[in-house]
Amino acid sequence: MAQAVASTPAPSNVGTMLWTGAGVVAVFAVGGAGFFFTKRRRPSSKCRTCGVMVPGGGDLCQACRHEAAEGLRRAALERAEQERLEKEKSKRQHEQEEAWRAEQVRQEELARRQQMERSRREEEARLEEEQRRRDEDARERREYGLDAEFDPYAVLGLAQDASRESIESAYEQAKSKYDADQVAHLSAEVQEHFKLKAQAVERAYQMLTAAV
Repeated sequence: MAQAVASTPAPSNVGTMLWTGAGVVAVFAVGGAGFFFTKRRRPSSKCRTCGVMVPGGGDLCQACRHEAAEGLRRAALERAEQERLEKEKSKRQHEQEEAWRAEQVRQEELARRQQMERSRREEEARLEEEQRRRDEDARERREYGLDAEFDPYAVLGLAQDASRESIESAYEQAKSKYDADQVAHLSAEVQEHFKLKAQAVERAYQMLTAAV
């Protein structure tokens, strides 16, 4: 019995231990709360734009933050406006290119039609010239006695009942008219023409004098 009583701690020692533990807990509690409030409360700082104090910290004050937001909004609007202007410029350039290509096509078509019209007129002129040459050749062949329709009276400009004297006179006039010496200074074409005329005059004279 005496031994059991002796092993029980004294009441004063137990209370001391309890108070010591409570103090330790209180110290940790106060420290934790201070650390918590220290973390929650950020220190003030200066605005990096205007330099005023910003409660609770931060890089910008409220006014500068609002101005920065407005600046971003204006920049976005300017970018949108620039993009719109670029699109309109590209659209106008595309329309101008399309109009230029359409004008080129129109000019090419006009030039093609004009060329076709010139070719048509040139062909018509060529055919007319060929026909004129054929008609002239046929007339000259008749006059120069190169075909069956040769008319000696027409060559000498006489009537069908012309006398020998009239034939002689017409022959001399035609012979002198188509004398080669008169056109010796002219082109070969003119000289050939006079030569054929002179041959026709000689043939007409021979035919008429043989019949009279």
